[in-house]
Amino acid sequence: MLGAGLWPRILFMGAFVATVTLVVGVWARETGRPWQSMIFLVPGRPSSA
Repeated sequence: MLGAGLWPRILFMGAFVATVTLVVGVWARETGRPWQSMIFLVPGRPSSA
């Protein structure tokens, strides 16, 4: 069911979303924006695109 190289793609996308979320959270915190809201909202963006 998860053959044909699906695991590497799942791991890559998970790492990608986690990295983007952390980068946005750090950026928001450093610029005085509501970082908690950013960290909450960013992971949902890839699934809504």
